[in-house]
Amino acid sequence: MDNNQKKYIRKLKKEMSLMWGKKHRMKSEFVNMGLTSLELFTLQQIYEATEINLHKKDKIYVSDLAKRMEILPPSLSRVLRGLEKKGLVKRKVDQLNRRNVYVLLSREGKEVLFTCSERMDYLLSRIVAEMGHQDIDKLFELWKNLTTNFEQQVALLEREGKE
Repeated sequence: MDNNQKKYIRKLKKEMSLMWGKKHRMKSEFVNMGLTSLELFTLQQIYEATEINLHKKDKIYVSDLAKRMEILPPSLSRVLRGLEKKGLVKRKVDQLNRRNVYVLLSREGKEVLFTCSERMDYLLSRIVAEMGHQDIDKLFELWKNLTTNFEQQVALLEREGKE
């Protein structure tokens, strides 16, 4: 690795650290209403799985939700427990198969999700107006390229480690 490459690696690490730090500040009370990013993501996933899909189910099994979110069931259970304490979701045992637990959004959960979504839309509309469509499109293209490269390089490193 030459000095120029080392310089870019340091710069990328610094900018990514700054971005992640700023991301946490951006997810302020204005947008998240006191929820963590994972809690908000969980509400969104429950909503999409139950309200938006073509089958119009009103519930989703916790195991299916964990797969959808690509997280481990015990991690999801902790998040759901917190959301349940806040009155945003309800968990119920399936009466046909008592080993299965399903989850649904409460009325309050839907209200919080919609409010957060409206606030995020407002914030993003201001950003798009400030940056312009052309810069946003460039950002999408670059972000997709960076993400794809991360995934490819991690997969290569994992394969190399197994050999």
